[in-house]
Amino acid sequence: MNLKPVAAKIISNLLISVDEDSQVKLGRIFYATLINASINDNKKVMRDAALEALQAGTTKSEIDGGGVNATSLEAFLQALTVELNDSEYKVQ
Repeated sequence: MNLKPVAAKIISNLLISVDEDSQVKLGRIFYATLINASINDNKKVMRDAALEALQAGTTKSEIDGGGVNATSLEAFLQALTVELNDSEYKVQ
């Protein structure tokens, strides 16, 4: 249980260090899990680590000029839609 925030921080470091296209590919793998953790996990440390990784995944690396990675943001929104539809927070 204590390794989950460490894993989220490693994912964050991985996402911020790759190019834009790789962020999209990795984001499709990690976004749903990170969103679920940021919504449902009871521990603040895990929520913060998940949110940090999500932010890193939607931000271009400094090598690419920084700013928002629009393509990765699209993958993030798709994962967010799926997770919110499956959660107890959906609008009825």
